[in-house]
Amino acid sequence: MGSAYKNKGVQLALDGVLKYLPSPPEKTNHGFLVSKDKKEEEMIEFPTDEKKPFVGYVFKLEESRFGQLTYIRVYQGKLKRGEFVWNDKLGKKLKVSRIVKMHANNMEEIEEVQAGDIFAIFGVDCSTGDTLSVADNSFPARCSSMFVPDPVMSLTIKPNKQDGSTKLEKALSKFKR
Repeated sequence: MGSAYKNKGVQLALDGVLKYLPSPPEKTNHGFLVSKDKKEEEMIEFPTDEKKPFVGYVFKLEESRFGQLTYIRVYQGKLKRGEFVWNDKLGKKLKVSRIVKMHANNMEEIEEVQAGDIFAIFGVDCSTGDTLSVADNSFPARCSSMFVPDPVMSLTIKPNKQDGSTKLEKALSKFKR
């Protein structure tokens, strides 16, 4: 147990993370190399190496006052501000104009990221679970998707008024992404 209030146990938890959990180079990550016709996938390993082609995984989206903030983990390669990436799911090239490193709710502008880093970008059209790779699609890689268990319960929601359905649809669409 820990509490950020008065820093009770937080330092012990962070020390435990450093001591017991593997660093990015100590963990083996796997993904798939996709054929040109997208019908075949070959399982490959993503070594934590900045000399390899860039591959990143979108794992979280957040709406901020600047627009959509997209959190990405770099599995291999490196990415610099101003470069382009390829979103395989959308089939289009995207420009990375701003890279930030998050510290709680504070943003620090950075110029580049490399294998093992977690960073955030603005203004990129993507969804959770998308794989971003080198812009020319010369390395058509796809990260393994996250396992999501089946729900144990389901609910139905509907707006109180008919004019609220548009707002509800918009919110649910954003939540789905």
